[in-house]
Amino acid sequence: VLNSAFLTSQTAFGSVAQKVLMLVDKAFVSCILIPLVLLGMTLLISEWRDVV
Repeated sequence: VLNSAFLTSQTAFGSVAQKVLMLVDKAFVSCILIPLVLLGMTLLISEWRDVV
C-alpha cells in the first residue's frame, strides 16, 4: 500500500508540495485511519459484550 502511494505521488504532475500531500493522504487513510477505526470498533464491541 505504501509502495503504491509512493509511486502515485512520484508520477503525479505538479509541485513537490502536491506530491507530498498525495503521498500522505493515501498512506494516512490506508495505514492509519482504517486500522484505528477497526481497533475502536473492536474495543466498543468488546465493552458492549461485557456490559450485556
